[in-house]
Amino acid sequence: MDSEDERELEALESHVKEGTPRFWDVNALQLRLYQQDEWVDRRNKERILAAGEKPEYLTIHRLNRFFHSIMGFHSGFLDLTGRHPPRYSSLFARWTKFLEDYMRLAEHSFCRVIELNGPNGEPLVDAHGQRVKQREVSVEPPEILREFEKKWRLGSWYPLEHIFEEANNLVDFLNEHPEPVFQKLLLQDLPPALLHRIMDVAGLEGARLLGSASRSLREIASSHIYPSRTVQLSIKLDGVALRKLPESERGPAIASVALAARDRLVKELEYLSTRPDIIAKLQNLSLIGHWKRDDLQVAGLVNDEQKCEEYYGPIMRAVRDLLAKATNVQFIKIADFHVTLEGAKAITSLPSLRTLEVRASTLPSISELPESRSVLNGILDLSKGQLRQWQLLMPLANLRVLSLFVVDCERAFPPPEVLQTYNPFKTIEKFAVTGIEAGDVGVLSSLLRSAKSSGGLKLTHLKVVAGHSGLHQPELKDLFDALSGTSIQYLVLDGIYYAEVDVIDTIASALPDLLCLTLSYRQGTRQKSEKVLWPRSSWEYAPHLAKFRNLQHFRWNFHLNFEEPVLAGILGFFEDGFKEDWYDYVDPEESYSDWDAIARVLAAYCPTLTNVSFLTSSFPVLEYNISRSEDGKLVVQEQDTQAMLASTRLIDPDLVRNVTWPQVTPEVTQGN
Repeated sequence: MDSEDERELEALESHVKEGTPRFWDVNALQLRLYQQDEWVDRRNKERILAAGEKPEYLTIHRLNRFFHSIMGFHSGFLDLTGRHPPRYSSLFARWTKFLEDYMRLAEHSFCRVIELNGPNGEPLVDAHGQRVKQREVSVEPPEILREFEKKWRLGSWYPLEHIFEEANNLVDFLNEHPEPVFQKLLLQDLPPALLHRIMDVAGLEGARLLGSASRSLREIASSHIYPSRTVQLSIKLDGVALRKLPESERGPAIASVALAARDRLVKELEYLSTRPDIIAKLQNLSLIGHWKRDDLQVAGLVNDEQKCEEYYGPIMRAVRDLLAKATNVQFIKIADFHVTLEGAKAITSLPSLRTLEVRASTLPSISELPESRSVLNGILDLSKGQLRQWQLLMPLANLRVLSLFVVDCERAFPPPEVLQTYNPFKTIEKFAVTGIEAGDVGVLSSLLRSAKSSGGLKLTHLKVVAGHSGLHQPELKDLFDALSGTSIQYLVLDGIYYAEVDVIDTIASALPDLLCLTLSYRQGTRQKSEKVLWPRSSWEYAPHLAKFRNLQHFRWNFHLNFEEPVLAGILGFFEDGFKEDWYDYVDPEESYSDWDAIARVLAAYCPTLTNVSFLTSSFPVLEYNISRSEDGKLVVQEQDTQAMLASTRLIDPDLVRNVTWPQVTPEVTQGN
């Protein structure tokens, strides 16, 4: 509709005629009004057309942008493209022409008001009992309307009533605000701190776009473009073609593709090593392997340790050379890779490394690596039993936060002979493990007990998510015995098979100063930690919470039917036999819930309690905040969804969704 749209549409039509790809697949920064909405609709084109919309469904965004851009000039609030005189002149000239055609159209238009009916022909009424009405505009002769739609690229789909409403609103607004308000400051005139904040919000693509506008913006944008880099051993296998090959030819074909992928990755790493401007700003580096180990074995590239070293060796040497220059790297992620001795030494030797994440990767047997005191946070995914990944954590003498993800592993911890000289819990403050089986719970308890006896247990946050075997009463007692008398403040136990009231007593006896307790009960091995009926009624657990001295958060997966509304007039519907459309006649004000009574009972016995959550699959589905008025009366308020999720990230991390305990930084460490 406006001149800017005209140029884009002409370019698009030119691309279509030339047979070149359309350029709507990249999400651009929203420089003008409704650009983001327009991009979303373009990406969902097939779904929108399948729903019955006509091809001109994007017209509404262009026309709204046209009207509201002019209005924005006169109100002083517009978009990132800015309120500059040349842009206004172009827009206003087009508005003048549009207004002439619109007035001619209005002379031939007829408006009538109709009363709307429901799907069954019944009159529609609003909340005040008044009939719902709608304006309907028609144009005679219709050729005038078709000419108007064609000239202004409206299409037959666009509601004529909306055009009249928006055009009349704009005319009235311009009469009230006749003078445009031009922009006096440019984006690049803003303080650097504010520009950095804008780059943060804009994201990577936005920072690149803004950085391309001027040299001064490029200088600021570079620190938002280059900090994170992901290098990948990409897959370009043609599965259909491979299946057509004789079995004897598949291995060499896969090997050819895999070796080419390795060479591309080595060249990319070597190129990065020649760019000091990028390396100086590099803080986060991810090394991702997308190849399935089975395919590489068919190719004969990773069938034994020597072949692994031969295939991955050039990559790891290029990584070593890059890390020797990238001394500002603070985060490294390695996933589905083979880490050679050279690569491991380069990683643990980084002076500024703070977080090391290793997922489903293989290593050779390494006897010794240089000690690192800079790494404070570790994430270990032991998928497929890759226990040698622990070798990358053993040199980390100052590890504070450890997240352990256990999948298809016979054990989660290094073998006993290694644990005789290595105990990570002498330094760890926050630990979370997902998928741990019964045998390893005993190993965990032994490690905690050993660290405690030597005076080195600093653990304050502990989350244990059981695997299929669950957490039975003997394992729980052993764990609580190991934790007894420690400074644990946050405890999450997901997958307990014993949930009688005395389990609360046992925890309170071992850890009376807990701040947050999360318990998820399972009734059997096939059950996940969804909401479930506990062995006792909710009120029977309440007196046992009184044994905690400082408990503020209590979270459990106690089953509530909170999805079903309680209706004051439910008996009337019951007597009528619950007709099919009974719910259409429910007054929302009649719905009420009294689940807060459970929170009140718990808080009555535990005066320090400020929050009670009801969970399913580790997520709160109902949560109450508890406070006390000046006269001591309990005040219980239901939390909204965003607040529930925000609190969960801090007190109950979900490793499956890559959420860990809050990580430690050097500043936090020094503060402690």
